[in-house]
Amino acid sequence: MASRFICVPVKNKNAVNVAKAFETFLKQRQQFTLQTDKVLEFLNTEFKKLMKKYSSSHFTTSNNDIKCAVVERFNRTLKSMFKYFTSKGTRCVA
Repeated sequence: MASRFICVPVKNKNAVNVAKAFETFLKQRQQFTLQTDKVLEFLNTEFKKLMKKYSSSHFTTSNNDIKCAVVERFNRTLKSMFKYFTSKGTRCVA
C-alpha cells in the first residue's frame, strides 16, 4: 500500500463518526488542505470545528460531477484486494 494513504474504519458516515475518524488522522499530521466533493459528512459544524482546531483548511469542488480521482482509484484498489483475499481464502499479512 502507498504510505500516503491512511485508512480509518468507521461504523457509519454520520457527522460524529467522520469527525472522530479524521481526528485520529489529524493527530498524526501537520496542517493541510483537504479537497472533497459536496457530501454531507464533510459539510457540517462538527467537521468545520475539527478542521479549525487543527489549523487545516477544507474546500469542496464546485461541480457535483467532479470527484477526487486519486481517492476513487484507491477505493477501487481496496475493493479488488478485498475481493481477491475473500474469494481465494488467502490472508493479508500486515
